[in-house]
Amino acid sequence: MPKCPECGEEIDSLIYAYEVQIEGDLCLDDDGNLEYGDTTTNAGVGSKYEYSCPKCNAPLFYEEEHAFRFLDGER
Repeated sequence: MPKCPECGEEIDSLIYAYEVQIEGDLCLDDDGNLEYGDTTTNAGVGSKYEYSCPKCNAPLFYEEEHAFRFLDGER
């Protein structure tokens, strides 16, 4: 079983996180309330994929291929 290079714990899975960049307008109306204007999601542009240790949450890989190799015991 592979060990996390950060904490040294044996792990058999990784945490997968996907972050998407969202752009849009945020305005304050006359009553002091926040209003959202047009928003766009730029999947792929500024997006971040991360594979982390389930024990210490340290980010270990940013590419799926490397994460699978690690879990398969390849370095």
